Amino acid sequence: MLAMRSYKPGSRPPARPFTDEELASVRLPALVLVGGRSALLRPRQVVERVTSLIPGVRAEIVERAGHGLNLERPEVVNARLLEFIGGVGQEPRELPHGGR
Repeated sequence: MLAMRSYKPGSRPPARPFTDEELASVRLPALVLVGGRSALLRPRQVVERVTSLIPGVRAEIVERAGHGLNLERPEVVNARLLEFIGGVGQEPRELPHGGR
């Protein structure tokens, strides 16, 4: 699963976005959910970017949710997490360069 970067006021500067190189280096099953009404991200661009860079990623836009989609649409987020966790190891993944 892709680690989330977070920001707490007063603790440190806001997190920088992941680079293409960092995303392309992900070699584990990954689930990316982004809120369709996120004011911080462009949801369609996020999905296009991660699907082009992370082999086998599952990416989805959660409609009627903003940046806090786990609070705004917990039923959808929880269902997708359970589906993802239940499916890990069920599908063979082809990684570039013969990796495993």
